[in-house]
Amino acid sequence: MKINAFTSIFAILIIFSTLSVSSETKPLGKIVDIGYAKMHINCTGKGSPTVILDAGAGAWSIHWFEVQKVLSKQTRVCSYDRLGLGWSSLGNMPRTAKKDAVDLHELLQKSGERAPFVLVGHSYGGYIARIFYDMFPKNIAGIGLIDSAHEHQWERLPAAKQMLELGLKAAKENLEKAKAGKLKKEDYIGVASEMLLSYQAQMVQIKTHETSVSVLENIFESASEVGKTKKLGNLPLLVLSAGNSFAAFIDDNEKNKPLLTSLNSGWMEMQYDLATRSTNSEHLISQKDSHRLNRDNPKLIAYSLMLLLEKTR
Repeated sequence: MKINAFTSIFAILIIFSTLSVSSETKPLGKIVDIGYAKMHINCTGKGSPTVILDAGAGAWSIHWFEVQKVLSKQTRVCSYDRLGLGWSSLGNMPRTAKKDAVDLHELLQKSGERAPFVLVGHSYGGYIARIFYDMFPKNIAGIGLIDSAHEHQWERLPAAKQMLELGLKAAKENLEKAKAGKLKKEDYIGVASEMLLSYQAQMVQIKTHETSVSVLENIFESASEVGKTKKLGNLPLLVLSAGNSFAAFIDDNEKNKPLLTSLNSGWMEMQYDLATRSTNSEHLISQKDSHRLNRDNPKLIAYSLMLLLEKTR
């Protein structure tokens, strides 16, 4: 099978020399000292509940730019960078979803942002949202899962596990290139034009690829962590799924059609399962979209989250 070049594991299955900081590469928001590291959070808009946007593996606040621009007209919205990504400092290794959830809790405590919160996770970010709620349920008003990763996807979809192995290999190669100063800024595209220079500046940094490798190497541990979480009771839950999710990673042509159909079918079964985690859930499906929903259809995400907001008010 022919698989497209990887630049992330879920969100984009592996996105993940030093540049001088120009005005284009300054943080979108503010840098918060959480005691053991520094994290970047960008909050815009007014209203309650505050929506917290968590990107897929290898992605960060910059990938929510278009969604946040629309959604912040309705309520307060915060996107942030997990440790090792974007404008946040490098975190302790290894990286797992549970560590990321703890970091997010510390960030929200230290940033001064006030509950209630609606947690929104795309892909790997869905792991973090579920673990966060399990650990810190107080003042969480709802959860949005955007084509979210599922804890059993690796054993149920062997081809996805193969893609993960290829992605990890590519991530390690990129890390070595970053250390040697051989990554090219122009190879990294796929974000809003206003954010391109900032994105490219971060994507040639060593810390970005160190983090990517660690997340991928420990993804089964993260899946195990989220698999131990409890159901959500009647917490408002939105599951937004991409009907053609794996077209983000496999060429959508006649030769690959059987494999793509099989993967998308298995993925959708797990998306339906995620929607059963709460008795107060809504499951929306965008049949033509791929896993790169936040890049290709940000308005759909924003408008879908508005429906979730109404349930929490």
